[in-house]
Amino acid sequence: LLLLSVTSVLGASYTTLLPMVAGSTLKGGPHTLGILMAAAGCGALGGALYLAGRTSIVGLGGVIGRSTLGLGAALMGLRFAPNVWLASPLLFVTGMSWMVQMGSTNTIIQTLVDHDKLGRVMSLYAMAFFGGMPLGALIEGWIADQIGPLNTFMCAGIAVCSAGLLYLRALPAIRTASRPLYI
Repeated sequence: LLLLSVTSVLGASYTTLLPMVAGSTLKGGPHTLGILMAAAGCGALGGALYLAGRTSIVGLGGVIGRSTLGLGAALMGLRFAPNVWLASPLLFVTGMSWMVQMGSTNTIIQTLVDHDKLGRVMSLYAMAFFGGMPLGALIEGWIADQIGPLNTFMCAGIAVCSAGLLYLRALPAIRTASRPLYI
């Protein structure tokens, strides 16, 4: 849930800055924004289809870590995208990584949490997910006014990758604690 909170605040609010990037940085208009948003949406659809094709929850902890690193790396890559044709694949990866991380987190929570506590834990999940994006939009909008949208993507990407690395470092202990619940 802590990782989801960080990625929700810093990673999922990228859509707030896309109109500024499409207009001023990429010198486009509404069509450019549409292409960028469609790329992220197609990535999210691909991530959802990947999760739907999985047959087991085993290994989702590692998937969460890798997708978090993918999200951060794609955000950092957006800093250097000079045109819509290079930004679109990066936004595809961003949308896919965010969907996989969010969906995998949801799946693990619903699998591991005791049924009598599931409602409370899912309310924390909803707060982290739905509350993080507006807060992140506010924070990233303010930062973008100070240092520009592309530099904001870089800072957010570094923070998301740092959170992902911390999660991967803690993953063996998480697996040890959760293994009996899987069985």
